[in-house]
Amino acid sequence: MIEWEAQKELFDWDGSWRDLYILDTQVHDWQRLLDHFRQWERQLTFTIDSLAHPLPPNVESIFALRAHALPFLCIQTDHVRLNCHFFGAGQIEFDIDPREITDAASFTLLLNFMMDVGSTLGKEVRLTPENAPDYILLRYNPATGQIEAR
Repeated sequence: MIEWEAQKELFDWDGSWRDLYILDTQVHDWQRLLDHFRQWERQLTFTIDSLAHPLPPNVESIFALRAHALPFLCIQTDHVRLNCHFFGAGQIEFDIDPREITDAASFTLLLNFMMDVGSTLGKEVRLTPENAPDYILLRYNPATGQIEAR
């Protein structure tokens, strides 16, 4: 298991967020993930142009909103928020504020989220600096079911 002490510098505040990427996705991957999220006991907040709405049952309707509005999903896991902006079907991206990853407990929440999403989709999940999907800090490897450090 990846240890907090060995990785905590990844979350030093440098003015930018960290991103989680799942690349090479399709609409059915998004739908599977949203259906999975609905089963969680974590708080899900879906907004359209900053106004709260129920999470639509069909992800295609969320992507259709992008033509004229800003759909947004926030997943609250204790004191760590994971944000999804639905940029496009070809990749799933979440952003996190690194200032929320402050100790072993919050780090474990993040790792568990990465493993949960990766195992649900059977795909690699990358933690990267903001807007840098190819600069992998940590990754969930679906072949091993483990988180790997850079």
